[in-house]
Amino acid sequence: MRARIIGKIAQKASGAVHFLRNNLEKVKLQRDIRLFGDFKDNPGLSEFHKSLKESFQKYSKEFGRGAFYQSLKSIHAIGQRPTEKRFEIYGLGKFLKKNFRVLDIGSNCGFFSLYVSQFVHSVDGIEKDPYMVEVAAKTQKFLKIRNCSFHRSIFEDFKPNKKYDCILSFAVHRRVRYPLEVYLGELDKILNKSGFLVLESHNAKKEDINFIRDAKAILGKRYSAVREGKIKDDSIIDRNFIILKKK
Repeated sequence: MRARIIGKIAQKASGAVHFLRNNLEKVKLQRDIRLFGDFKDNPGLSEFHKSLKESFQKYSKEFGRGAFYQSLKSIHAIGQRPTEKRFEIYGLGKFLKKNFRVLDIGSNCGFFSLYVSQFVHSVDGIEKDPYMVEVAAKTQKFLKIRNCSFHRSIFEDFKPNKKYDCILSFAVHRRVRYPLEVYLGELDKILNKSGFLVLESHNAKKEDINFIRDAKAILGKRYSAVREGKIKDDSIIDRNFIILKKK
């Protein structure tokens, strides 16, 4: 009798484990479709997404809340921060020119850099995570974009042999080892005259309440503010941004 009861319990336990495994697989499949799409009718895109998935599984999950940190519509990639929407909110289309050389500091998976590349001469992206650089390189190759370069580096070690017409610094200054004054001074050194400096805060309601004020004070009369705004594109974090033009 006892053996029969134990057998029934074991059978139920086995069924429960099987049920959980099946449901975990379904959840995983749904998550992959949410991140990478389901493109059985487009073998090329489907294979590309498989390749991205391999890199995504290896790179840091510090950003993105379980998804890519940036999205990109042209490859149907979902991300925490929607690239095209951000571009519009910043108003970058009003400032970028076809002859511009752009630097993107902390380029992450490179989707924003790749999107910007269609409006300018060239884009250099700096990112320390090798797998994020790998995602950027794979996407660049898939989209056949030739005017982007991604560098595995931290900003402090990056020594460009040219100056830029626009520098993008999106919520990255607190991850650089320099104090803000030194960091902005380094950016000034590699920005051309009449170039644009695009600065975005970290959380504007916590650690970066006075970021815009401080940046203006540091850069002083050498720069003029041409656009300021607030952005909460991910519906999670309040950030402030400013676009400054070098005189």
